[in-house]
Order: sequence, then structure tokens, then C-alpha cells
Amino acid sequence: DHFSKYRISDALMCIYKLIWDDYCSWYLEMIKPEFGKPIDQETFEKTVSLFETLLKALHPFMPFITEELWHELRERKEKECIIIGSWPKTSDVDNSVLKEGNIAFELITQVRNSRNAKGISPKESLKLYQNPDNKVSLNSFWPIVKKLSNINEVYSSDNKPSGVSFMVGTAEFIIPLEGKIDVAKEREVILKDIEYQRGFMASVDKKLSNEKFVSGAPPQVIEIERKKKADAESKIKALEESLTRL
Repeated sequence: DHFSKYRISDALMCIYKLIWDDYCSWYLEMIKPEFGKPIDQETFEKTVSLFETLLKALHPFMPFITEELWHELRERKEKECIIIGSWPKTSDVDNSVLKEGNIAFELITQVRNSRNAKGISPKESLKLYQNPDNKVSLNSFWPIVKKLSNINEVYSSDNKPSGVSFMVGTAEFIIPLEGKIDVAKEREVILKDIEYQRGFMASVDKKLSNEKFVSGAPPQVIEIERKKKADAESKIKALEESLTRL
């Protein structure tokens, strides 16, 4: 029926994201050794084992190709097939690690986008300033952030540097680019971003000032809109400070 089709489609999309986004994109990039160096045996074995688990989860949807890959990964006995293998077992999840991981990946993406926008080579190491008023805690993810975004130092101080500013949630980061950017062009970009954020905030304000919307919407929807407004205000403040520093 329709509900069953929806559940199957939803499960397949989750597995697709798990394999393509988490495993093929982030995970493989995290464990990739330096150029010219081999991967260590322990990491290799864990990576293969993880891929086997992913193949088991994907098998009901793609039985033939997963069976073929299963036998290509290792030497297996004739009847040691994935179709009769044990189903992956669930375990407890540390949500704090997932939250930190999402922040780390967003931070890496923002640094890379900033590089592309300013024409800075990925090979050039950069410093990263973190606003001490709203620091994020990434614990074991900091080495990954530094590796994948080629950051050689993360620091905080009361004196904000001039450079490319961006927000990860409500936390402000700056890539100091003194002498590396066209100030006039950067000013134009910041002004456009401020204009966009003000327009966005105005649209949220319009919703929140609509009595019919506020009285009829669920509390969680109202809270989401209020958070959108608060985030926009934080971004505008950070952008205006960047403009002043320029």
C-alpha cells in the first residue's frame, strides 16, 4: 500500500545518504593518508568491515551488485554469501558526537566555500579565528577540521581580524585575509549579504506579527520561526562588524 511504499522509499534514501554522503564523502576523506603514504592496516580492516555492513543494509534493495561486491572484498567460501549473512545489529548512539560531527562538517564546508569565493588555493594553509563569545566545542573533531580544510591554527582573542566572516549556527568564525582580498569587492559582497539577511528577517517578522498565523500554528513551528529571526539577527550583527573592520 501507499504507507509501505513510503517507508521503503524513506529507508532507501537513508541508506543512500549513509553510503554516499557519510561513507564515500566524509569518512573516506577523513581516513585518507597523506599523498604517497599507504593506509595503516588497522584502518584498512575497519574500513572494509564497515563497507561490508553497508552492503548488508543495501542488499534487499540491490541484491545482485551487493552480492558481487561482497565476494570481491575478501576470499570467501562458496556458500558464504551475503544473502544468508547476519543482519547488522543496532547499538546505542551518542547524539553529542553526531551533533559535533555535523558542526565540524558544516565548518569544513564553509572554509572551503570561502576559499573558492576568494580564489585561495586549497594547498595554502590558513588560520581560523573563533569568536570567544560563542565558541563551539568539537573535541576530537578539531584534527579532522584542520586536516580537511587545511587550517594550521584555530585561535580566539578580543581583537577580531579582518577577513572572511561566516556563521556556523550561532558561532562566528573568521578567516584572516589581510592583504589577500580586494576590499572594495569584499565590501560589496558583505552589503549584499546584509541586505538579503534583512529581507529574510522582515519576512519572518511578517509571519510572527500575523495573529492568525501565531494563533493557529503549533508551538514548535512558532519556535522555529523565532529561532530563524534570532539567527538572522546574529548574522547581520557579524556582517556589520566585518564591514566595520574592512
